[in-house]
Amino acid sequence: MSLRSLFNTNVQVEYPTVVRGTEGGQDTTWTVRYASLACRIQPLSAREAAMYGRETVAITHRMYCFPTATINGKDKITYGGRTFLVKGVRDTDEQERLQVVELEEQT
Repeated sequence: MSLRSLFNTNVQVEYPTVVRGTEGGQDTTWTVRYASLACRIQPLSAREAAMYGRETVAITHRMYCFPTATINGKDKITYGGRTFLVKGVRDTDEQERLQVVELEEQT
Protein backbone atom coordinates (compact mmCIF):
# COMPACT_ATOMS: atom_id res chain seq x y z
CA MET A 1 0.00 0.00 0.00
CA SER A 2 1.35 3.43 -0.96
CA LEU A 3 1.09 6.64 1.04
CA ARG A 4 -0.91 8.23 -1.76
CA SER A 5 -3.69 5.67 -1.26
CA LEU A 6 -4.04 6.87 2.36
CA PHE A 7 -4.54 10.50 1.32
CA ASN A 8 -8.32 10.39 1.05
CA THR A 9 -9.07 14.13 1.35
CA ASN A 10 -8.41 17.13 -0.87
CA VAL A 11 -8.03 20.49 0.87
CA GLN A 12 -7.45 24.09 -0.11
CA VAL A 13 -4.39 25.77 1.38
CA GLU A 14 -4.37 29.56 1.63
CA TYR A 15 -1.78 32.03 2.88
CA PRO A 16 -2.30 35.58 4.21
CA THR A 17 -1.47 38.56 2.04
CA VAL A 18 -1.33 42.08 3.46
CA VAL A 19 -3.01 44.66 1.20
CA ARG A 20 -3.99 48.31 1.50
CA GLY A 21 -7.53 48.66 2.82
CA THR A 22 -10.17 51.05 1.54
CA GLU A 23 -9.36 53.51 4.35
CA GLY A 24 -5.61 53.37 3.60
CA GLY A 25 -4.73 50.98 6.45
CA GLN A 26 -3.58 47.40 6.18
CA ASP A 27 -5.97 44.55 5.51
CA THR A 28 -5.33 40.84 5.25
CA THR A 29 -6.72 38.77 2.39
CA TRP A 30 -6.25 35.07 1.73
CA THR A 31 -4.54 33.84 -1.44
CA VAL A 32 -4.86 30.23 -2.63
CA ARG A 33 -1.58 28.31 -2.59
CA TYR A 34 -3.11 24.89 -3.41
CA ALA A 35 -6.68 24.52 -4.65
CA SER A 36 -6.75 20.75 -4.18
CA LEU A 37 -3.95 19.23 -2.07
CA ALA A 38 -4.22 15.47 -1.46
CA CYS A 39 -3.84 14.64 2.22
CA ARG A 40 -5.33 12.85 5.22
CA ILE A 41 -6.87 14.74 8.15
CA GLN A 42 -7.46 13.02 11.47
CA PRO A 43 -8.80 14.37 14.76
CA LEU A 44 -6.59 13.95 17.81
CA SER A 45 -7.37 11.11 20.16
CA ALA A 46 -8.90 12.01 23.54
CA ARG A 47 -5.54 11.38 25.22
CA GLU A 48 -3.68 13.65 22.80
CA ALA A 49 -6.33 16.38 23.09
CA ALA A 50 -6.03 16.30 26.89
CA MET A 51 -2.23 16.46 26.62
CA TYR A 52 -2.31 19.48 24.30
CA GLY A 53 -4.97 21.11 26.48
CA ARG A 54 -2.58 21.02 29.43
CA GLU A 55 0.15 22.62 27.34
CA THR A 56 -2.16 25.46 26.22
CA VAL A 57 -1.58 24.57 22.58
CA ALA A 58 -4.85 24.38 20.69
CA ILE A 59 -4.31 21.42 18.36
CA THR A 60 -7.48 19.61 17.26
CA HIS A 61 -6.42 17.71 14.12
CA ARG A 62 -3.39 16.46 12.23
CA MET A 63 -2.97 16.59 8.50
CA TYR A 64 -0.59 14.24 6.69
CA CYS A 65 0.73 15.06 3.22
CA PHE A 66 3.84 14.82 1.07
CA PRO A 67 6.62 17.21 2.16
CA THR A 68 6.79 18.70 -1.32
CA ALA A 69 3.78 20.82 -0.29
CA THR A 70 4.79 24.24 0.98
CA ILE A 71 2.78 24.91 4.14
CA ASN A 72 3.65 27.58 6.69
CA GLY A 73 2.58 28.42 10.22
CA LYS A 74 0.32 31.29 9.12
CA ASP A 75 -1.63 29.34 6.51
CA LYS A 76 -5.18 28.11 6.74
CA ILE A 77 -6.70 24.89 5.44
CA THR A 78 -10.31 24.61 4.26
CA TYR A 79 -12.42 21.69 3.18
CA GLY A 80 -16.06 20.68 3.43
CA GLY A 81 -17.10 23.97 5.02
CA ARG A 82 -14.52 23.60 7.79
CA THR A 83 -11.55 25.90 8.44
CA PHE A 84 -8.31 25.01 10.22
CA LEU A 85 -5.40 27.25 11.19
CA VAL A 86 -1.90 25.79 10.82
CA LYS A 87 -0.13 25.61 14.19
CA GLY A 88 2.97 23.65 13.21
CA VAL A 89 4.62 21.77 10.37
CA ARG A 90 7.20 19.00 10.65
CA ASP A 91 8.90 16.31 8.61
CA THR A 92 8.20 13.22 10.74
CA ASP A 93 11.37 11.27 10.05
CA GLU A 94 13.52 14.03 8.50
CA GLN A 95 13.72 11.89 5.38
CA GLU A 96 11.28 13.99 3.31
CA ARG A 97 8.75 11.16 3.08
CA LEU A 98 5.81 12.43 5.17
CA GLN A 99 4.89 15.88 6.43
CA VAL A 100 2.66 16.34 9.50
CA VAL A 101 0.73 19.57 9.91
CA GLU A 102 -0.75 20.40 13.33
CA LEU A 103 -4.13 22.14 12.98
CA GLU A 104 -6.64 24.03 15.11
CA GLU A 105 -10.23 23.91 13.88
CA GLN A 106 -12.04 27.25 13.83
CA THR A 107 -15.64 27.23 14.98
